[in-house]
Amino acid sequence: MTNKQIASVLFEVADVLEIKDPDDRFRFNAFRTAGQKISALGDNIVDVYNAGGIEALRKIPTIGQTIADAIAELITTGRYKDLEALRKQIPLPQLEFSKIPSVGPKNAAKLYELTGAKTIEALARKIKKRKTLGPFKEKTLQNVLRGIELLRRSKGRILLGEALPVAQKIVAQLEGSGTVEKINVVGSLRRCTETVGDIDIVAASSNPREAISQFTKIVKGKIIAQGDTKCTIVNEDGVQVDLEILPKDKYGSLLQHFTGSKEHNIAFRSYLQLQNLSFSEHGIKKLKAGRWPLRAKNISFLKKKALDRAPADTVLKCATEQEVYNYCGMDWIAPELRENRGEVTQAIKGELPRLVEEKNIKGDLQMHTIASDGEATLAQMAGEGQRLGYSYIAITDHSPGLAIAGGQSSTQLQKQIREIDAWNKKSKNIKIIKSIELNINADGSLDMDEAILRQLDFITASVHSSFRQSREKMNARLERAISSGLIDNIGHPTGRLIGRREGIEADWDKIYKLCADYHVALEINANPHRLDLSDKMIIEAKQFGVKFTISTDAHSVEGLSNMIFGLKMARRGWLEAEDILNTRSLSTLMEWVRR
Repeated sequence: MTNKQIASVLFEVADVLEIKDPDDRFRFNAFRTAGQKISALGDNIVDVYNAGGIEALRKIPTIGQTIADAIAELITTGRYKDLEALRKQIPLPQLEFSKIPSVGPKNAAKLYELTGAKTIEALARKIKKRKTLGPFKEKTLQNVLRGIELLRRSKGRILLGEALPVAQKIVAQLEGSGTVEKINVVGSLRRCTETVGDIDIVAASSNPREAISQFTKIVKGKIIAQGDTKCTIVNEDGVQVDLEILPKDKYGSLLQHFTGSKEHNIAFRSYLQLQNLSFSEHGIKKLKAGRWPLRAKNISFLKKKALDRAPADTVLKCATEQEVYNYCGMDWIAPELRENRGEVTQAIKGELPRLVEEKNIKGDLQMHTIASDGEATLAQMAGEGQRLGYSYIAITDHSPGLAIAGGQSSTQLQKQIREIDAWNKKSKNIKIIKSIELNINADGSLDMDEAILRQLDFITASVHSSFRQSREKMNARLERAISSGLIDNIGHPTGRLIGRREGIEADWDKIYKLCADYHVALEINANPHRLDLSDKMIIEAKQFGVKFTISTDAHSVEGLSNMIFGLKMARRGWLEAEDILNTRSLSTLMEWVRR
């Protein structure tokens, strides 16, 4: 079994236990937390068990004896009998309804009881006929319908954070096998959209059959189709993985064709048609004789002459994507930008942004330790930050208002401040920023006294409750927090969970302007389940002059590696290094805070 399959079982156990006994929070939260841990585990859980048995499983943080036994049973038998027994105690529709975003176990039970619906589709039909239903008022029923639609849209989609590591591992193994000369992920995964339908890979190879053969050995699962140059496999986690072998001399044009969104490709080809050129996966076709109609960029004098002499209907093959765009008089367009948001025009003008890169990130500005709801100590998080090459990290444990996440009292925060001061005195390599993640209360107040907040270096505040307030109330709530003069950053600004919870409703243009006016940054939360802000909102906020942070919101050492997903969202949002606070040195960052 895979980590994802085992985690899925633990999540289901947690859901069933919560439905059965909502008050037994410790028990169902233990299974849910273990599922989250295994989902993010770098090692294969089966290998861990095979190497050290039950004791090795128990060494994994958050996994006690009961859950270790459950995992061992799953690995050795493929079943978990306790779950099978629990399923019989809960009506199947009730369990399905609990998966609807914003519904939860208690409401799932009430909805099942009141409607008798046997499927989510039937539930939606029954709700649409009613303005109220028992204790459910019209607004609540509308939220249920929105949750059903959100569930429907996310069905069959894979989070970027799940798909990208799988694809990168396959690519690395194929490269290591020596059977491919060029290889890339393509489609929405190469553009790094927040979710993808499947994993598409293309490669150039002088021995396509051997490359396909290696692919079938690397990707474990069911082979759906296999030919001399193409292969489709549904892997053990139910994800479809496609490999296509391309001709080496056409690799660039094919790579461009398979990467761009439909809208990007249409815009690109439409521009070329106006220049008496056409483009397909086979290359660039010259439709008229005479001089090449565009000022090709980064092309040698001899190549330019050859283009001018080429007769009509000549097809120019492109071995690289750079050649495709350069022959067409454009700068190369980064895959993350290929969504038809003006990138073709900017590439023609030579005005594309210099997108932020991983090497630009100097630190991580949100993470949690055992002082609130994290799994690692301050020293462990700092040690991992140092290993990642950071100059600084910010420890942002929760404040008192989020009691469910073990929020710190003022006394506990004072103790942590002393611990950080002691660390910074000794450490020459990485500094810890004294910070916190405040709770923005329903009325916009902050849940900690100003006196202690003034002792901190950088303050993040987030919405953690009352997500469905009206647009007007949410505007007032955020405005009060932003204008307080106490905060530097809004964490996971919309509060969304991809496929599970929609973001808050607000007049975002107004919020962006407030952030710019009051010198408050907006976080791009790199947790793959959040990726909040979205790419579109990043583009909008930048137009108002807003600055950003990219943070992992890590609750474990492993979580710090999620920075790449926030970086991808920043790139999709057209951000450059100067737009992002944590690309700055610590001293420059603190200057920004003081201003």
